[in-house]
Amino acid sequence: MISYEIYKTLHLFSVIFFIATLALQIYLNQKHKKIAIYSGILSFLVLLGGFGLLARIGISHREGWPLWAVLKLVIWLILAIGFPITLKRKPSLVSKLWVPLSLLVLAAVYSAVFKP
Repeated sequence: MISYEIYKTLHLFSVIFFIATLALQIYLNQKHKKIAIYSGILSFLVLLGGFGLLARIGISHREGWPLWAVLKLVIWLILAIGFPITLKRKPSLVSKLWVPLSLLVLAAVYSAVFKP
């Protein structure tokens, strides 16, 4: 069985580098296949680490999830699915996504720390 600390390390590492790949895509304002691949892999690792952490703290899929977990999942969906779609369909908007990206990350950190 994988320990809580391993899942937490995997989750934090993945989140940091996932956000970095999103920032690179904004900064470069182009479609780079390698960065998109890394972003996808890191996005999966964020999800894997997050669900592993939920399991380690005793939250199962049979029960209702707490609000903070749902909020983090919604934010992950927006970043992992919404951002690449926006990048592909509306590349002119990507440079304006710094503030929304930052606010989403702040909301995810807030929900993880304070668990509203």
